Parts: sequence; C-alpha cells; structure tokens
Amino acid sequence: MAKKQIAASVFNVTAAPDDGAKGDRGARLRQTDWAEGKQYLSGADGELWYDVVLYKDMLYLCLKSHTSSSANNPQTSVAGQLGYWEKAVDWIFVATKLLLSEKIRSEYIDVDDLVVKHVEAKDAAGNVTCRINGKTGEVYVKGEITATSGSFTGEIIAQSGKIGGFTLESGSLFWKGRDYFGNDSRSVRIGVPTDAASGMIDVSFNGATTGKFGIKVIGSNSGGACIYASRYSEEGSRSYPSAGNTYAGYFDGGVFVSENLTSELCLADKFGAVVSRNADGSVSYNEGIDYNFGSMLFRKGLLVSSK
Repeated sequence: MAKKQIAASVFNVTAAPDDGAKGDRGARLRQTDWAEGKQYLSGADGELWYDVVLYKDMLYLCLKSHTSSSANNPQTSVAGQLGYWEKAVDWIFVATKLLLSEKIRSEYIDVDDLVVKHVEAKDAAGNVTCRINGKTGEVYVKGEITATSGSFTGEIIAQSGKIGGFTLESGSLFWKGRDYFGNDSRSVRIGVPTDAASGMIDVSFNGATTGKFGIKVIGSNSGGACIYASRYSEEGSRSYPSAGNTYAGYFDGGVFVSENLTSELCLADKFGAVVSRNADGSVSYNEGIDYNFGSMLFRKGLLVSSK
C-alpha cells in the first residue's frame, strides 16, 4: 500500500491533499490498546480522532473508520488486506514520535520542534524559492531576507545592497548626507572609478551641514606622515620620510598648484622660474630665481642688467 502524505503538529495530524495544499487541522492523534466492539476512526473529514492502536506488541494505523470485531482485528486486516489497518512499522516517526510520512507536503506546518535533513519551498508554478541543505549547511533564497540582527564570520558576496548608510552598487560603496533642506550636502564613493575624472575615493561636501573638512587625518609617527603619496609604481623608485621626522603630508613626486601657494616658510634645495608651459603639461624654466621686470633682468636672484 502506498504511503500517505500527512501534515502534523505536535497534537494534530491531518491528511495532506495530493497537490500539496494545506491540510485540514481537524483530527487529533489518539493512541490506545485495540479492543473489540470499539469504534476506530481514520481522521477523515469531520472526524475528531486519528487512531493508532497497540495490538500484540505492534502499532497499527487506522486507514478506514469502523467498529472493531475479531474478524477485522489489525493482524487479520493486514493479512487479509481488508483495508482497516496498516502496520505502523512501515511509517517513519518524527515530531509526534508516533506518525509522519517520509515527506511532508503542505502550505502550512505548525510544530514546536522540527528536525529535517532537507527543506525546500516552491511557488505556485513549482519554482524553488527557498532551499536548506542540512548536509552542507547551504541556504538558497530567491527573494528578500528580513532579519532584526545577524552575525557573519565567513565571506559575503553581493552585487548590490545597503550597509548602514552606504549603498553597494557597481563595485563601489556610496554614502550621501543631506543638508537641512533635504538636498545632497556631502558624499563619499569608494571603489571602481565611474569615469575618467573620478578616483578610487571621491569626497564632496559643502557648508550646508556641520563639519569643515572633506578628509581629516590626525596622527604622528616617526618616519611617517598623515598623508603619503608617491607617483612611482615600483617600490625601488619610491622615497619615504627619514626616520626621526614626521609630516602632515609627504609627496614623492611633483606637486602642481594652479593658484596661489601660501607658506609661512618655504625651504628648497633649488629654485627656478617658469619660462613657458607646454601643451603636454611640461614646463620650460630657468634654474634659479630669474625674472624680467621691465628694464631690469634678474638671473639666479642677481640683477644682471638694467636699462
């Protein structure tokens, strides 16, 4: 005889429809010793009980409601295939510890404790929307997961999403801050450049909200700097601050300032005066402090001619 598919709670056992729809929660499981002249129920629609009996040290499951007699006792019924009883040894017992089939197919299962090796959920079209593999621990969900908290110790792979105030999109993390009027006041982007004019890290801000700095770095370490930058890709070509010195900024390579440069003290190994700026960004210059000031010519800081 083919096994039934049944859905069960801790106290209620109900036959699940063949199409896997939610079962009726009416009948309750009842276990007793078998006796003659007693009515036994199979948990059909409208019946209160689903009977399991003990007969000659064996459990039997009621398959058809009837009044018991010596002619239809469980042993005789099974041997003669009368259809009243089935040996419970053919069933796997979980949850209630009495009776469940190999598979539960139902839209709704109400249990206090459920232990299974594999869980799979499907939509109305039969597509898998959720799968839990008890052997590997893998969980697949097609859709959205909502949780109040969580802890992850392994790798997380995501193409998009939100983390705190950051948005993950196209290989970058974005954050935006609003001003008092709801407009964008400041933003941070970390990740893949979005165009030729963007960087690995982009910061923009204005004075519409609190905070005076786009990037603020505070710290000091011997032979180091708060901000270090080098234009050289090869380690052997780079220079670093000397031990015993510390800097707010250390730049290993040229620095261009398009407007005024203000300093309380300027120290340099050499000086030069720009003669021309070339189209490729390079400059032509005279080494030293050279300047043509009307009728006076200065070379290396010395007046060499006056007309």
